[in-house]
Order: sequence, then C-alpha cells, then structure tokens
Amino acid sequence: MRKSKFLDTLLVIYVVLSAAACGGDGGAGTANPDQPDLSASVSAPNQTVPQTTPPPVTPTPETILKSITATSSSLTSYEGKLTTVMNMSLAGMVMDFDITASMAVDIASKKVFVDMNTAGVTTQMYIINDTEYIKVNVPDGQLQANVWYKVVLPSSDFQDMWLSQDLGKQYQILLNQASLTIVGTEEVGGKTCFKVKITPDLVNFMAYLDASGSNLADMGIADPAHAFKQLEVTFWVDTTTYVTVKTDMVIEIDVQGMKMKMTMIMVLDRVNQPIVIALPFEAQSAVILDY
Repeated sequence: MRKSKFLDTLLVIYVVLSAAACGGDGGAGTANPDQPDLSASVSAPNQTVPQTTPPPVTPTPETILKSITATSSSLTSYEGKLTTVMNMSLAGMVMDFDITASMAVDIASKKVFVDMNTAGVTTQMYIINDTEYIKVNVPDGQLQANVWYKVVLPSSDFQDMWLSQDLGKQYQILLNQASLTIVGTEEVGGKTCFKVKITPDLVNFMAYLDASGSNLADMGIADPAHAFKQLEVTFWVDTTTYVTVKTDMVIEIDVQGMKMKMTMIMVLDRVNQPIVIALPFEAQSAVILDY
C-alpha cells in the first residue's frame, strides 16, 4: 500500500521532533492555532549563555527520573515551539536546513495543528481524529500551492500516528534505564530548573525514535551502536513541579556514506490546559486524496 504524502510530511516533522519531548506549566500568553501566525515561529536559539549554578537542594538522579516519568504520564495537551538545525552530506553534496515550527496538540480530543517553515517553504497541517488536512505554499508532488487536501487514515496507521503525538508515552520509553547527571540549575522562561544531562539506553532510545514516528529502517541504520556518533540529551526540569520546561538534543549519524547532524531545541507551554484547535473554513471543503 502506498504511503500517503501526509505520512511523508509527518515523518519529516516527527524525525525532527523525535527527541523533543518536554513540557511547561503554562503561561499567560497563548497562540491561536486556528488562526496561524507564521511570525510567531520559533526564533533562532538565544546565543546568550545562561548562568548555571549548583542546585540549592540536590535531589538524587533517581528522584528526578521518577518525577519526570510521573509528570509525563499525565500529559494530555500542550502547545510547543521547535527550532532545528540540520546538516547532511551525501555523495559529496552538503545540505543545510533550518526548520521552525509551532504546534498545538490535544491528545484527549485527538486534534493536532502544526505550522512548519523550512527555508521559506511553509506547511500547515491539522489532524482531526483519523483525518489529516494539509496545505503548502509551494507545489509539492500532487499537492498544489495554497490548496487544502485531506486523507483518511486506515485504523492501523491512525493508531501509530497518535502514538507519535503522545509525548508522555514517548518520554517513558526514552527514560527507561537511562542515567542522569544533575549539572546545576538555570533559569528558563522565568522558572528555576534543574539542568539534567540524560544518557539514554540505546535500545530504548531506538524504541523511542520508532514511537515518535522515525522510521530508522528507511535510513539504513542496521547497527545503531556504530551509526550514532553523537547523542546528547539535556532536560531543564522545573525545581518545583518537576515538569520538563525545555529539551535540547544533538544527534549525529554516520551510516552508508551519509552523515547527518541535527541540533534540536523544543519548548512546550500550556501543558494540560484547554487548547482550541479548529479546522479553518477553507479546509472543510478540502480536496480528497487516496491513501
């Protein structure tokens, strides 16, 4: 069965998001997902280096690990902003990508909104239950520019797709058998956070990537222990609530002549707060695509 263009788009988005599971306790401001504003896309990472100080009361790594896992298990909704820098080289060709995205996810209501910008190419996508809607600003294969399309997912892909949205479950997979090092504390978005270095268990990390929508088989990774040349994960965890405020990941892969390095920063807000995700009027008459 042919993989739909929608799933190809999801793969791009969630390979980027594959290590970006984090949460915040909510703020006063909120984006309106049904009226996308591309100017609200994530800015480049702040170059100012925050000051790291020793934690006032040092919890054990085991305490933080258990607390993060417990908090993530109750994740039902969130808004997020992502910035990604990707460098690839293959057969003498070098490609660089800067990707910014904003998103809103309501797991309980089975609704998602993603607004992604890659080098001026914008993609807007909604997922409402088992139906995906997408619009791009430049022609892409069978997709015309600025036209809404939709496709209904089969039940098996529907379940897999929603697993890729459930950051809470992904978090638990990622942290299973991981080791933590508490670096100190830093301020992130006005919150005092434990800065924690994570060393994932490689087997569980691979399972985490699969759960988040990354198909490693398509990348030809048969031996991940040798393919991953760099894997750095850093969490910033609220010292009061133990909610993860920020996640930073660096992945470097060298496999079958292809080298790829991704640096990803993800910040979530309005965790477990009411989020309105409304399909635009124009998308309600979207062109139907076969799966």
